[in-house]
Amino acid sequence: MTLISFNQQLNRLTLIAKYGTASRYEFIWGDESKSFNAQPLAQGINLPVEFPSNPFSAAFAKVNAAVAAKQAYETREIKKLFRGTDSRMSMGQIAAQTDKMVGETEKQHVAFVAAIHSSFMPVTHAIRIVAQ
Repeated sequence: MTLISFNQQLNRLTLIAKYGTASRYEFIWGDESKSFNAQPLAQGINLPVEFPSNPFSAAFAKVNAAVAAKQAYETREIKKLFRGTDSRMSMGQIAAQTDKMVGETEKQHVAFVAAIHSSFMPVTHAIRIVAQ
């Protein structure tokens, strides 16, 4: 997120609150709160930009951790397991060893993919807007 402006350019989780009668509102989302003038709320606020720590943070962290574990395994799989052959081996021996290794590592890879899918979860949250 520090390398690209994902939330500013691509995230569409925007809240628009029109027709309020107060000039200022307290906006409460999860454990965080922030005050806004009515005009920015009427134009729409980008929730992840205004609330980097929000009810989705823990759920996204679980998915990110599962993806990172899979990627770490894949890196080890390619750099160590697939390429860790003896230079004295014939091409046929290398191919046979690689085929065997692919079969063995694919079982583990499937488990990492399943862990990613099982980390997906619905997030229940509430947004409160209170006139100040």
